[in-house]
Amino acid sequence: MYVKEIHVRSFGTLTDFDAAPSRGLNVISGPNESGKTSIAMFIKFMLYGMPATRGPAATERKKYVNWKTGEASGTLVVVTDSGDEYRIQRTLADTSRGGKGTFKETVNLVREPGGVPVSCPGSIGEYLLGVPEAVFVNTAFVRQATGVKPEAEPLSRSVENMVTAADEKVNVKKALEELDRARIALLHKNKTGGMIKELEEERFALREKVESDKSNSDETVKVEASLDETRKKLSSAEENAKYFDELFSSLKVISDKRKLDAVAKAASDLEKTEKLLEKEKKTAPDGDCDGTVGMCGRNFEALAKAQANYDELPDPENDEDDEGDFEGDPFEDVRRSERLRSRSKARTAWGIVFLVLGILAAAGALVLKFMMNMPEWFYVAAGAAGAVLISVIFFALGSKSRSDLRSIIEDWGAPSADELAETVRIREQQRKDDLDLRQKKEKARSDLAAATAAAEGSREKLAQIAEKLSVSVPDGAGNDELLGAVKATVAERRSAVSRLESERAALTGRLAALKEQTADIDPAATVDGARAVLATETGKKAASMGQEAIREAAMKRDFCRGSMIELKKKETELDRRLAELRATAKSPAKAAEKLEKLDSLIEDLRRRHDAYVTAYEALSLAGDNLRSGVLPQVREIASDMMREISRGKYRGLSISPTMDLYFTDAEAGTREAELLSSGTEDAAYLSLRLSLIKTLFSGEGAEYPPVVFDESFARFDENRLGAAVALLSSKSFGLQSFLCTCREEEEKRAEKAGGNVIKL
Repeated sequence: MYVKEIHVRSFGTLTDFDAAPSRGLNVISGPNESGKTSIAMFIKFMLYGMPATRGPAATERKKYVNWKTGEASGTLVVVTDSGDEYRIQRTLADTSRGGKGTFKETVNLVREPGGVPVSCPGSIGEYLLGVPEAVFVNTAFVRQATGVKPEAEPLSRSVENMVTAADEKVNVKKALEELDRARIALLHKNKTGGMIKELEEERFALREKVESDKSNSDETVKVEASLDETRKKLSSAEENAKYFDELFSSLKVISDKRKLDAVAKAASDLEKTEKLLEKEKKTAPDGDCDGTVGMCGRNFEALAKAQANYDELPDPENDEDDEGDFEGDPFEDVRRSERLRSRSKARTAWGIVFLVLGILAAAGALVLKFMMNMPEWFYVAAGAAGAVLISVIFFALGSKSRSDLRSIIEDWGAPSADELAETVRIREQQRKDDLDLRQKKEKARSDLAAATAAAEGSREKLAQIAEKLSVSVPDGAGNDELLGAVKATVAERRSAVSRLESERAALTGRLAALKEQTADIDPAATVDGARAVLATETGKKAASMGQEAIREAAMKRDFCRGSMIELKKKETELDRRLAELRATAKSPAKAAEKLEKLDSLIEDLRRRHDAYVTAYEALSLAGDNLRSGVLPQVREIASDMMREISRGKYRGLSISPTMDLYFTDAEAGTREAELLSSGTEDAAYLSLRLSLIKTLFSGEGAEYPPVVFDESFARFDENRLGAAVALLSSKSFGLQSFLCTCREEEEKRAEKAGGNVIKL
């Protein structure tokens, strides 16, 4: 089955997100907190929902129900291997008030085309894939927090759990151990120990007491036999204790040798780091570099600001040569024009007056001459001529005033004498504005020149710093580009020095701690002791033991010591009892009453023991049957995938009947998984997961699921990352997969392999 369409309406941090995945590898790429995990969880949510339970499921609800919309909802279109297309619509809405966390879930499954509703009794994922959510999550769904390899348990135990239950959290072996431990506590396999055995021995002793009235000597013989048996057990326990003491003594010597090796390695690493730090400090920028770079940056900013200020100022409309037109007080022309207007009016008025007088005098002269024939007409006529002459003079003077007035109006370009004052005011304001603009423009030009000179000096200093630090700057690079390149290089060099100083401090602290731990260890004696120990079988056994084996041996040692204590107590008790029996025989009444109670208790414990044995055999048989049927197929598929991921370095994976995992390569043969790197273990666990998918989902009517990886390849190197991506992209793999990552390397590998990249 593969996912054809994804529509996230509201889920986690995502809203209204759509994607059309390909049938092969799909890489969900984006930075942290961009929604990659939300997409992975959305696929699981659409298939199986989020059940209303406490614990992680309740946390998932709070995390992925969008706090703005109050719901987690969307649509998922899937196509089965048989070609049937289904549309899943699911909504989980928070219907509570006051943050009580009450949710209502609605889900619809329809078959396309046609939208035919489909009814399924269980979850949609179980209906389509044929497996419950636990199997899907523990095989085809790799969470971000867990990674490819589980962290909680050793790989061999996870292998057993995965093969027997498809769940690395279900510890079948641990369950069997607990059942066996409970059974052993009641009765050992050889029936030589345990609570039932001890009670039976006590019952036996009580029966002897009951019969002591018949033959006190017989009970004494039996107590002596029990004492002899106890002493034999005690001797065996002491031999076992001696073996464990030798084993842990060897472990102590080997542990001391490993601590000394760790000291040597830490010292070597510290020396290398100090050399690198010294080399890096020689090429690192000095203390004045930051001040110079900061000053250069400020000068570049000042240049940009000065240039912007200069460009923002417009050029003056009037030239400086027009200043002559505004010498003196420009409003003097206004006042002069007023005087000219007043003078013109006055002269014109006087001209009219004298003209009227001349006309009147001329009329009088005519009357005197022709009507009155008086000789004085001549004087009157002369006065009329004088008045007319004066009138002409006044008219001429008035015309001159008007001409001067028109000249003033034309000089200022005023429409009329009435608008002359406003025209002068406007032109005067324009002159002042132009003068102010020219002053500002000149200052901006001066500031730009100064800023340019400072920036050129700063560029020369930056060029010197760039040459000293070997900064690669392209020809023709601008000031900002040069400054950015120098800053980046300075930060990189400082970061390198800081990182190496941190590493040196960490290594120094680690070395000091290791030296303190090994202060009481004699190196020469420890090396010789380790060589001698490793020459013995016990030493070889100790060297090959892992942490789990050491813990198990410690438990056995503690059990052995506990047994010795109990056996010694029992020996003392039997000695005491034997002395009492030899001294006198007591009444059997109380012993008979206690014997009856012991019979009932032993019968009850035997029923419990038989129940433990039955449960152990049933669980063991179920695991063995499943392993015998599934294990060969899982091993074959996992080996093929491991060989492909490691590019042939490891020919295969071997899973022993005890569920230990081994690698097979061309050079060293077969090795245990714990001896190899964490990246190799991750590759093995990835192969195991994929092989389980191929096995568990390959039955009749089963569907292969889409495989989801959320930041799961972090510990893979470039070669194995490329091989893993190529495997997931290959046609032979044949399953749809989603790889959520924030690493560009995985995105590039996927694009190169033909995968579909969905960027967030």
